[in-house]
Amino acid sequence: MVCLPQNLMQSPPEITISFTSIDKVKHIISEDIIETSINMLVCHHTTTNRITKIVINISFIFGDKIANLITISAIMMSILLKQKTTGKKHESENNICGTSHATSTFLKKGKNKMLNIAKSAKIIQKELDKQALENATSGWMEENITQTIYSGGCEIKMPKTDVNDFDACITYIYETLKLARERNKRFCIDKHDIDKENIAQTITAVISEFQRTQVNPEIDAYRYSRLAAAAGIRENYIPNKATITARLLNQLSKVRSEISDKDDIVIVMSRHAYDKLIYSDKVSQNIETSQFRQGELDLYVKSIDNVYIIPVPSTRMKTAYTFNDNEGFAAIENAKEINWIICPRTTPIAISKTDNIVITTPETNQFDPDLWDVDYSKYYDLFIPDNKKATIAVSIRE
Repeated sequence: MVCLPQNLMQSPPEITISFTSIDKVKHIISEDIIETSINMLVCHHTTTNRITKIVINISFIFGDKIANLITISAIMMSILLKQKTTGKKHESENNICGTSHATSTFLKKGKNKMLNIAKSAKIIQKELDKQALENATSGWMEENITQTIYSGGCEIKMPKTDVNDFDACITYIYETLKLARERNKRFCIDKHDIDKENIAQTITAVISEFQRTQVNPEIDAYRYSRLAAAAGIRENYIPNKATITARLLNQLSKVRSEISDKDDIVIVMSRHAYDKLIYSDKVSQNIETSQFRQGELDLYVKSIDNVYIIPVPSTRMKTAYTFNDNEGFAAIENAKEINWIICPRTTPIAISKTDNIVITTPETNQFDPDLWDVDYSKYYDLFIPDNKKATIAVSIRE
């Protein structure tokens, strides 16, 4: 609580405040752009030496809430410390020196706190992206992201190669594409549940559970339905133990005829079809256990004829879904179940990026001073080059 001197309360000066937003940061605040400057003009009455007018201009590169906090505090401190309560020159000089030191100390603390929040946000983003890659059953598709350029937001640049038939000239350009899906969520965390010495770990633990149970299944469903729709090799089939091995190997052969022998192939299979295959008497001699690397995680999965088989919950293997903004996903009424999808590992180009992590501390929370607010956004999409669609096979339960 700030207490103003009595003489200032009785005859308050005229205060004019102006703001210059150098660059209002919409997303996360990085260490190299935090900057604050305060310019103050103090007008004194020529006879009484009382302050009659204070003009303050605050230029800031801060999020709105932090800027407002610093603005208000700096103004109050300036009024208190600049007001000359005595006519003694040395006391006035001490007060002026005190103003400079106090304001500098306050701003330094605010800046350091923002730096810690910014660093925590970066750590959280990196960890959530790592978990999405490793925990989604379709995470292996993100290994092809090296073919793209991503600089944040909802756009990526993807390479496109054109060959001129006339002179065999090859043109290599980047095409800008927009990520179709975005998932947002605001988390409100009680201030007593946050370890201030390890903010990133606490917030990551909260968001990662939501991402694992809500976001990753949605991303899987989106990718598999898109991949199935693009498949150039298609069949309808109701799996049974007697015929499933032959039908699977037949489609696998068709895919191999479209690609190089060096290309790794992946089969993603609904749990319903997977159980039929694994417990089929005719497949036992062909099934092996293989190591499948996804991100930094080594998984042990079944394989057939040296091809990895990734089992997927059947709820994520439908031909069509509705994706409700920030409310999850659901298969449409006439959606069919996908038995399996076969494709080269390099065919789907998937991307999912955590972006726009904004952390509001209890001190700057304008709605509830007992809560940390964390705004989470996930952008994602799947891209399939036109010349790769012939290498995708799908089996639909029908």
